[in-house]
Amino acid sequence: MTNSTCSIQGCEKPRKSRGWCEMHYYRWHRYGDVNYIGRVVYGPPEARFLTKVDKSKGGCWLWIGYLNRSGYGTFGVNGKAMLAHRWSYEHYIGPIPDGLDIDHLCRVRHCVNPAHMEPVTNAENIARSPIHYGARTRCKNGHEFTPENTAVRPDGGRRCLTCKRMWGRKTAARKRARTS
Repeated sequence: MTNSTCSIQGCEKPRKSRGWCEMHYYRWHRYGDVNYIGRVVYGPPEARFLTKVDKSKGGCWLWIGYLNRSGYGTFGVNGKAMLAHRWSYEHYIGPIPDGLDIDHLCRVRHCVNPAHMEPVTNAENIARSPIHYGARTRCKNGHEFTPENTAVRPDGGRRCLTCKRMWGRKTAARKRARTS
């Protein structure tokens, strides 16, 4: 008969997955360590913040606390969660001007080094991003984004004028076909 309890020494809970109980499996899945218990640090926000920062990786300060679905660190201050990189910028540099986003110059989302951040408009942030449309040199149909062939939308996005003209011609042809 096989052992039906958790394989972690001293744990008598029923085995669920990978030979571990539900609690140890969750700790491994969430934190990468079946024995992780968590660190609760009390005190001023800066002391708590610094316990969740790894400064050993080059110039980036990597957030080792909780990451949201988008890959950004979150940090609790006065009972409210906020993005860790924004707290870092505001704490070490100063307030973020209204209407501006924080751009990670290092392109590492969980970096909280304020020297790697710059306040920019949302359109500029998107245009700088290598994974978003702003870094593309061609539209989805292969037309090059040149000043003559590009319209800039009010939200900062771009539109290929060649595609716009082709779409207009097709729409006009469909309308003519319906009326005749």
